[in-house]
Amino acid sequence: MNIDYDLGGRITAIEDNDAKNSSLNAPAAIDCAEWRQRPEHLRELVVTAEDCDALGHTNNVVYLRWLEVMAWQHSAVAGLDWPAYQRLNRAMVARHHDITYLQATVSGDRLWLATWREFCDGRLRFRRGYQIINVASRKTVLQGTTEWVCVRVDNGRAARMPAEFVAAYSPC
Repeated sequence: MNIDYDLGGRITAIEDNDAKNSSLNAPAAIDCAEWRQRPEHLRELVVTAEDCDALGHTNNVVYLRWLEVMAWQHSAVAGLDWPAYQRLNRAMVARHHDITYLQATVSGDRLWLATWREFCDGRLRFRRGYQIINVASRKTVLQGTTEWVCVRVDNGRAARMPAEFVAAYSPC
């Protein structure tokens, strides 16, 4: 997965090389009893040696990158990709991450990554839930949430969500 940023730190492109090679067994993944909440967006990936730190475990920053990519992919499926953000002059920026690491993963581990919408106040705030499960053990290795805040793209100031955001980010 490659994410390109401009000098201001804004995402300009997401290239998902892993998606082409993914062998996600969606019914098995969705029916897994370990999910805290039914996944709205789900993918499978294999941990690579490049994802691991000196201890041989997946690096914490890599997990955060995966969660960010999941959020962008889920938003894009809902019609809110970067061009839509620019057109609406609104974007969601992370205010707070809460991540609990429950079990280490290593190179070669197959993981299911899932995200879903948990809360939207219809004005400024939106919370997304995440969970990562080790496919072989069916055990949760990470769970977390991110609180997002709506801002104007042109100046970065907090701004009310447009109707398109409320519709896309409100839980089912």
